[in-house]
Amino acid sequence: MLCPKCQVSVADDANFCPRCGTPFKRQNGFIANLWRDNKPGFLILSLLVLAMLGSLGYFFYSRTGKFVVTLEKISRDEALSIYTQATLKVYCREFSSDCAARGQDQVRNDIRRLLPDILNMPTHADAKITYRNGTSTPVDIKRFLYRTGSEAWRSESPQTYFAPKLSALRFAIHMANGNVPFKTKVDYASTLALTENHGSLTILPGEDKSWRVGYSDQSEFKVEYIQNGKSYQTPILKVG
Repeated sequence: MLCPKCQVSVADDANFCPRCGTPFKRQNGFIANLWRDNKPGFLILSLLVLAMLGSLGYFFYSRTGKFVVTLEKISRDEALSIYTQATLKVYCREFSSDCAARGQDQVRNDIRRLLPDILNMPTHADAKITYRNGTSTPVDIKRFLYRTGSEAWRSESPQTYFAPKLSALRFAIHMANGNVPFKTKVDYASTLALTENHGSLTILPGEDKSWRVGYSDQSEFKVEYIQNGKSYQTPILKVG
């Protein structure tokens, strides 16, 4: 290039004229030339910064995530699927040898076939309540509350309500050394699944847990829970 003052020819990357000493204003500026001259280093540094930011984002999210309870309308078929999957999990835990011998797929199909008679499925509409714990600490569900219209709030405690039935079934299965009809085992597993998935329960960090609830057009719900030693209530929930 040419010096704008004395017109002598100088190198393109010169910072000043060797003849008259005139400083040159680089065409792309200092930052642009610094990027051009050190591009590989900047690329590596950028990747390291992105990786660090991603780790920090996950770190803070895991500690500032929320505990959320949602309610949504579902079909009768999906409600039965929720019951079936929960019952299968308990069945294969309580009767592991039978589950292994018959295979989970067969046991699942047989459970699904029997459940409508065992549960005596109600005729009102089905909804799915889902607990999502996006925090880093367990959340203890203390009470599931519901009401219809302007009536007083009522609580549901399956653990207390089904305790006598579970004790009787457990005793019968134990006395027969497990040699009871399949329907009896499913009845026990489905009842135990209900107590483990509804009412008072603990939602672990990162866990999602869903269960079926019945509702009418005027039904309202809310959940009381404890997190980090403090008591909270969800807003009033309705099926949209």
